[in-house]
Amino acid sequence: MKRPKLLALLFLAFWSLAVGAAALALPAAGGAGHPAGQGSPAGQGVPINLAMAGHIGGAVEAVFVSGGYAYVGLGQELAVVDIGNPAQPVRLGYVLLPGRVEDIVVAGARAYAAIGPAGLQVVNVANPAAPALLGNYNTPGHAAGVAVNGSMAYVADGDEGLRVVNVSNPDMPVEAGFLLLTANVWDVVVDGTTVYAATSLAGLRVINVANPVLPVEVGSYNTPGYATGLALAGSTIYLADGDQGGLQLIDVASPANPALLGIYPSPGEAEHVAVAGNTAYLADGSAGLRVVDVTTPTAPAEIGFLDTPGDAGQLALAGNYSLVADGPAGLQVVDVTTPSLPLPAGSWEAPAYAWGGIEISGTLAFAGDNQGLAVLDVANPALPDPVGHLALPAGARELAVAGQTAYVAAGYAGLWLADVTTPTAPVAVGSYDTPGFAADVVVSGSVAYVADFDKGLRLVDVTTPAAPVEIGAYPAAQPAWAVAVAGQIAYVATAGNGLRIINVQMPSNPVEVGSYEIENPIWDVALAGERAYLADGDGLRVVNVAIPAAPVEEGGYNFPDYALQVAVSEPYVYLAGMFGLVGLVDASNPAAPAIADVYGLPGNSQDLAVADGYAYLAQESWGLYLLKGDLSVSGRVTNHNGVPFAGVTVSAGPGRQATTNASGVYTVTGFLPGAYTLTPALSGYAFWPPTRSVTLPPAGAGGHFTILPGPVATTVLSTTTTTLIYTDTQNLPTTLVFPAGTVTQTTAVTVTPLLVGNSSGLAFAGHAFDLAAGQAGGPLLTFAWPVTITIAYSDADWETIVDESLLALWWWDGNGWQDAANTCVPPSAYSHDLANNRLTLPVCRSGRYALLGPTNQLYFPLLFASG
Repeated sequence: MKRPKLLALLFLAFWSLAVGAAALALPAAGGAGHPAGQGSPAGQGVPINLAMAGHIGGAVEAVFVSGGYAYVGLGQELAVVDIGNPAQPVRLGYVLLPGRVEDIVVAGARAYAAIGPAGLQVVNVANPAAPALLGNYNTPGHAAGVAVNGSMAYVADGDEGLRVVNVSNPDMPVEAGFLLLTANVWDVVVDGTTVYAATSLAGLRVINVANPVLPVEVGSYNTPGYATGLALAGSTIYLADGDQGGLQLIDVASPANPALLGIYPSPGEAEHVAVAGNTAYLADGSAGLRVVDVTTPTAPAEIGFLDTPGDAGQLALAGNYSLVADGPAGLQVVDVTTPSLPLPAGSWEAPAYAWGGIEISGTLAFAGDNQGLAVLDVANPALPDPVGHLALPAGARELAVAGQTAYVAAGYAGLWLADVTTPTAPVAVGSYDTPGFAADVVVSGSVAYVADFDKGLRLVDVTTPAAPVEIGAYPAAQPAWAVAVAGQIAYVATAGNGLRIINVQMPSNPVEVGSYEIENPIWDVALAGERAYLADGDGLRVVNVAIPAAPVEEGGYNFPDYALQVAVSEPYVYLAGMFGLVGLVDASNPAAPAIADVYGLPGNSQDLAVADGYAYLAQESWGLYLLKGDLSVSGRVTNHNGVPFAGVTVSAGPGRQATTNASGVYTVTGFLPGAYTLTPALSGYAFWPPTRSVTLPPAGAGGHFTILPGPVATTVLSTTTTTLIYTDTQNLPTTLVFPAGTVTQTTAVTVTPLLVGNSSGLAFAGHAFDLAAGQAGGPLLTFAWPVTITIAYSDADWETIVDESLLALWWWDGNGWQDAANTCVPPSAYSHDLANNRLTLPVCRSGRYALLGPTNQLYFPLLFASG
């Protein structure tokens, strides 16, 4: 879909007076969830609750290492990353917290996170794959740093000073005491009963916490810069003091009288520090990682550095590696085996600033970020995994994917084409510098349609990806933000004169054939059937475009946020707003769309897409979010006699599956409205039908399947007897014996069990299969010598049959069932073993066979009424 980026937000300023009153009424941005007061209002149909399904991305601002894992603050996510192989860190699990993670410390099986306005969060990390929130304490200020000693957590709480929180009950942390200071507190370390605090413009403060209820400041040292981070080694405090003070080494042997030992004037903005032996490692903002020899504390000296690709804000040490929280560039792993020569060793990167452009192709998601094109594996939507990235000159504002090519609208860098055949290594293959600001792109056939802001709609021939060339243009009177194409018609959303409807049958000469005029800017447009769905700030507009020359508004919905993006899965429409609200609108009555649910996310929505039952939201510096619904579908898996089968997995696309219980029942949950395909699976078995299609809402039931044995294959030789056996779901065998001479050359034989229906007074007795035989030259239809088939059946199989002795094997001739005895000339003879429930018959043809028998039929008299 389409999104305004920085220019869009600047453009919005012109409408600030018009939307200001509405903005005041919006819930404050914060943690993900239903915003206060919004609830889940019912739509015209079934109420649907949106819920979090997955997350990835955001700037990495915090890192802590413990026990072979890195605990990483990624936007509002506390992620557990396995660093057993430093070259390839792997995210194991995460928990979303109600704010941006700014600092983390781990003690035992608990992680303590400082998350700004939402205070202190306590997380259970006993299972790295599934960290879970235990409790929280909402400090009154801005929680920026945390340290833990025993049952006490010490929180650097900005202008609310030092907060001492008792975490002996992690489910319910409570404040034990606090100390207000004269400057904002940004980081803390604790040593026994002494806390050292880094405070904005007041440097180091030393606090005695022997009595946690009444902390007392006992010493201080006022550094020249803006203190944001510190570490304690021995009796020395290492203080990161911003771009004014660099790295300050302070002697705290006498806590009441801290004294300066030495200064390392770093080239960047000293933000955080860690120490190992005689070496200090400094996260120096834009200057990356600096390595400082502190053997002589009075004369610290830089001995090495690595200019990391992002903004080094925090770091942690793990053996011979330094892990750097590098802001938008993710987590950087640096080999410091030789401190004087730090080397890149690996990284874990996710879309840091999700600026827009979300396209889903199978189990891959392509997302635009501020650095270019990110490729994500979303086979497990709960744990999206970055697999590839392509850096572009101006990031990605919007994108489209067609075949193995991604088309990126890259702002002032124009249109870029990338080969994504290898998702782990996308490659730029061509570009076209459009004359304006490429804000959106869609591809139809061999033409890319670019919404180029003040330069209107540009039509670019991409037949040769390495050499795209403009072949036509439509000069919109107002800036073109978004474009959608259906057939020979392009729909251009503009920032001041509505929706322009353009005939592009002749790409070299696009012609406006209709328009839908409104005063509001239209930020996004989505098409479905004969309707265009528009996001125009105020909310949703539904426009019938069945006659492009005469579009007609059918209805609309006023959204409680400034609507910027729209996606559609008829009859439901998704809206995303500037202030983080996501709305699910029931438009089954286009004249009166009604809200089905509203969900609150923390950032500004930059793009929106719906695919495979998930809504994907690009949330600027908060990353990419996946939302799901609460619709479900259920059914039962049995054998042909209705006996339940446990252990069958029924899946319905990425991240959605359930396993049948002892009653054969399954329920798959987490669906948004839409059409889905259910697929059962169990090793060694097949199912009838192989798949089922369901459309939600309402919640679905009746997705029933019959389990069958899987296909069985063998090779039959002309000179030997071959036996093929398959066992049905009642553990009863069906045996096929191919005597020597059955075939004249080596033949591949496959038996595929199946189900058939009742037919012409014959009832199905639970056993049917396709017998396929193939050899060089094609399929074998007639055997040279009869194949003997013996079927073992149960009493339940013939309970609808008039008489067990009348069971027979039937063969499908393409038009109807024939007695299989007649496949041989002369006809073969049956052998019935009624005592042991077995039937044997030689047959001479390949094809479809079924065990059938006559059934009792009831005939009702035809009654006539006289009047």
